[in-house]
Amino acid sequence: MQKVFDWTGGQPFLTQKLCQIIVDYADDSQPDIDKLVEEHILTDWEEKDNPTHLKYISNYLLTDTNNFLGRSNNLLRLYQTILQKGEVKADSSRVQMALRLSGIVLKKRDKLVIFNKIYRTIFNRDWVQEQLVNIESDRENDRENTTIFNISICPYMGLQAFRQQDAKFFFGRQKLTREILAKLQNSSFLAVVGASGSGKSSVVQAGVLPRLAAGEYPPGEYWCGCFPPGATPMNALAQVLASDGKVDDVERSLHLGAEWLVWWLRCREEPMVALVVDQFEELFTSSGEKNWTDDKKRLEFLDLLLGALQEASDKLKLIITLWDDFIDLSKLKNGNQILTSTQILRK
Repeated sequence: MQKVFDWTGGQPFLTQKLCQIIVDYADDSQPDIDKLVEEHILTDWEEKDNPTHLKYISNYLLTDTNNFLGRSNNLLRLYQTILQKGEVKADSSRVQMALRLSGIVLKKRDKLVIFNKIYRTIFNRDWVQEQLVNIESDRENDRENTTIFNISICPYMGLQAFRQQDAKFFFGRQKLTREILAKLQNSSFLAVVGASGSGKSSVVQAGVLPRLAAGEYPPGEYWCGCFPPGATPMNALAQVLASDGKVDDVERSLHLGAEWLVWWLRCREEPMVALVVDQFEELFTSSGEKNWTDDKKRLEFLDLLLGALQEASDKLKLIITLWDDFIDLSKLKNGNQILTSTQILRK
């Protein structure tokens, strides 16, 4: 019986089904359970899924019948992460609750794990990747077939960058967008570096942020904020964080240091926060000091962001866009590098 549970994990329907298979097809008192599972459940599983069980899970993961999540990509991405890592920390996010409702995962202590070996074998990495490719292809086809007739809308930004709200007009940078998103899965800090006017801001704001905000990548729906630092970077950050409009109060709190920003991050309901410092070179060009490393305002701003990143890398993704002419200036006053080669993506 232990061999049965090794495959089903105690899932009632699958346990009953496998026991019935043993009764119907075993030749002796010591049946080869692995062989029976392979022949009667795993091979051509869609044809043998009667009564329906596995197809229900597949359909649940791939359809938007509960469109409160915009969901199919979200669930697959989360499930893919659990497949790769073996487990993820459980939380109360909507995407985790939705995945648990599918039955394919369960909560053990404070972790989400795949329920059993049958699910893990059928809905394996190759299956997930194939479904993600199909979803992306369908999405691109939908975009190409969508015609916008509102004559008052101009989809061309001219010299202006595409912003997050312009995502529906932003096309042609899917590969770079996917590359940035892939980098962010393994790093909490990423610099998108390129020539002036090369589209760094557009690909981050209109390509990357909408997908993070929609929860298409683990761990779920991101809170996203984007700002250029300008001459007063603390105030610029405060304007993004102050959802209640109390910019001055937030700015005063930011001057308390990274501890306050970490507290703010931990208080967010979203599982992850993405902060984009757009046109990061403004830290150098807008400095009132002859040597920008003598500008205490900017050093305080950098200490704030890097301190929060160090203390809350599980809650914060920091992205900067930077004109490549300024890449060699990315040093702190004490000589420590702000960026390492693994944190730089050149356009």
